[in-house]
Amino acid sequence: MSVEEHRLLIEILRTDHGAGTHLEIGTAAGGTLCTMLKAFPATARPRFAVVDTMRYFPRQLEVVKQNLAQQGFDPEQIDIRISKS
Repeated sequence: MSVEEHRLLIEILRTDHGAGTHLEIGTAAGGTLCTMLKAFPATARPRFAVVDTMRYFPRQLEVVKQNLAQQGFDPEQIDIRISKS
């Protein structure tokens, strides 16, 4: 996603007030997921779920979890479903 697309995504998430579970379909390395998580303060962060086959590149699931952890998020708090959407 471009920088402008990321900004728009954050704006939409913030104005939506975070109601309900947020779903990302296809996560690649988890960069956009981290961006979405950062849109909310930790105390008001909604639940996030990801659906991905984790076959986009080798060790994808490991890389996603690593990226989440490096950004200060607990990978175990994300509902990661290894599946086709």
